Amino acid sequence: MSTAADGGPPPRPRMPEWLLPDAQEHPARTCAFCGEEAPKGSAFCPRDGSALSATLVPAGGRSLTVLFTDIEDSVRLNERVGDALWAQLVDEHNFIVRAAIDRNAGFEVKSTGDGFLVAFAEARNAVLCAVSVQRTVSARARRRFDWPVRVRIGMHSGEVMLRLGGDILGRTVNTAERVLGKSLGDEIWLSERVYQEIGSLVPEDRWVDRGMRRLRGLPGREHLYQLEWTDDSRFTPFTLTDAQQYSASTEK
Repeated sequence: MSTAADGGPPPRPRMPEWLLPDAQEHPARTCAFCGEEAPKGSAFCPRDGSALSATLVPAGGRSLTVLFTDIEDSVRLNERVGDALWAQLVDEHNFIVRAAIDRNAGFEVKSTGDGFLVAFAEARNAVLCAVSVQRTVSARARRRFDWPVRVRIGMHSGEVMLRLGGDILGRTVNTAERVLGKSLGDEIWLSERVYQEIGSLVPEDRWVDRGMRRLRGLPGREHLYQLEWTDDSRFTPFTLTDAQQYSASTEK
């Protein structure tokens, strides 16, 4: 059985307060199937009897940054290396990503098998996590000839719906997943919403404007950007002044 030490599922972390609904607002629980508001304290939808385990709870109207990671060409890679080595690669990959999530105050919503769905209260935390993942994966590839893993990362910011039990869903999640789909291994892509939040804090030469892109299943086009990260650990995605302020705020 896999453990947290070898990259397997760790104990479910406590949901952070910034992801929980504001208890003082008493947000209504809405049935995921018919949209009917369930009375406070009710265990079932008053219209169709669906259990509250199938309801959605608004996450306080907060704008979160949703990040997806994914191992590029995972099915083909599995076929190439065989099940035994593939399991080992996935465990090592999981350990790398989870360590970056923990260091940057993210919340692991769930594993997608060969990647993760993660929520962040701040866009800059998501960017720092993404850079950390890519640097660590890159460093491991340089040290080991048998490390063929390349990770894709995509993110988007907005409101999410919080399902009882900790899952999140909604347009923000869908968009983040589609942004991920545009990226390739070793790349970090993000939506214009994320770029607007942190774009001015990042050196201009680190941005690649990927233009307006159609995202499968979504209306219109989304303006996407790619962050050019670097292996130089002395480089921070943000300006020195902002990085110092962020460091100070996290140490309080």
